[in-house]
Amino acid sequence: MENMTSRVGVTIITGGGTGIGAALARRLSSQNVPVVIVGRRIEKLLETKSLCDNPSNVRTVVADVSKPEGRDAILKSLGSNEAVDALVHNAAVLEPIGRLIDVNPDQFREHLSINLESPLFLTKALLPHLTRSFAVDDSVSSVRGTCDNEEVGKYATGRVLHISSGAAHKPYKGWGPYCTSKAAFHMMYQVLSAELGPIGVAVGSARPGVVDTPMQSLIREQNESDLPDVSKFRSLKEQGSLIDPVEVAAFLDWLLSKTSDKEFSEKEWDVRDKEHRHRWST
Repeated sequence: MENMTSRVGVTIITGGGTGIGAALARRLSSQNVPVVIVGRRIEKLLETKSLCDNPSNVRTVVADVSKPEGRDAILKSLGSNEAVDALVHNAAVLEPIGRLIDVNPDQFREHLSINLESPLFLTKALLPHLTRSFAVDDSVSSVRGTCDNEEVGKYATGRVLHISSGAAHKPYKGWGPYCTSKAAFHMMYQVLSAELGPIGVAVGSARPGVVDTPMQSLIREQNESDLPDVSKFRSLKEQGSLIDPVEVAAFLDWLLSKTSDKEFSEKEWDVRDKEHRHRWST
């Protein structure tokens, strides 16, 4: 059994009303971790909260993270001195679907505002809370490790986790905006990791695999003329090969709480990698 880091702050999950975000919220709530789930649909957020073991530890924020006022709403949900242990950038959209060359400028800008701009500027807005250092004992320091800044060395600060995709590294016909935004999102993780690591904020990235989520349902509904690979994703569902969000939540929980800062941020993690599976799978 690996040591668990001390959790005294809140974990914020965007896209927390469905899929991976909802599963992670439920898992963290079962461990008495305070959680803020963010989404655009109040009914989905309330449904997730009602399914949590400790709903009193779960705050809901109805917000469009692509809008400044949405990010402000998340900020206002926190106490002025409240520490954020983890910020999980899970919210993303697949649309518009079809040939990249056919996408109009307004569609493209809206897509990038959700998948790319919102995680960057939400991280920026929450940085004072992510760097709200709190003293930790030696056992926690040994797990989390220390950063390059000696002034931060005896403190644990926040983590930022990007939920990535294979589409960041491989082109899919019909997914042009999504592939483009996820590739840039991956580079954003690398740059932020390099820039924020020295002040004690570890930035990591994780690929959850092909998960049984509403986005997969949307993919299966598309025409082959728009998504040439749609039959592959329909087959995965029919064969029962989609990954359960509960499994992904266990993986992300381990990654957020039981890895050192260096290990957390030094590479993009993949739930399907067998080398680390024994460390989190039960």
